[in-house]
Amino acid sequence: MTSSFLFLLFSCNRQKCLDTEVFFATRMQPLIEENCIGCHNSSGLASESRLIIQEREVKKDRPSDVTNANMNLFVSLLQDDSMLLTDKTLEKRIHGGGKIFDRLSEEYAVLYEFQQRVIYKDYCELELPSPNISCDDGVYPSENPYRRLTDLQ
Repeated sequence: MTSSFLFLLFSCNRQKCLDTEVFFATRMQPLIEENCIGCHNSSGLASESRLIIQEREVKKDRPSDVTNANMNLFVSLLQDDSMLLTDKTLEKRIHGGGKIFDRLSEEYAVLYEFQQRVIYKDYCELELPSPNISCDDGVYPSENPYRRLTDLQ
């Protein structure tokens, strides 16, 4: 599935573009706390990995220092390898936690959007094509029947 197709799939939900820090605090931080922090913490199964997530401190109307530290960690990982997070969560690369998200899930769309924000610094200013699909008709593409090889294969 190409990135432009994913964009078209999720563009119906795209509203006013949030600042990347606000996007991380409101969309990514809750996502990683719910799905990743169980293993990716200092005493979890993935404590030897590069991704050690800290639990956030709740601050009213602004990201906390912990949220900012987590965002900087994710940005650093994506700058080293722009596909690392999406590949791991889909288990295109070896991931001890297995497949975390379905390619067409809302959670994956959040992760993918954050990845695009890191890759394209001017993400909110990009000229975006109009979607070729209607969000109102309830028709969504199916999973790709072809399986790609993993790192080991």
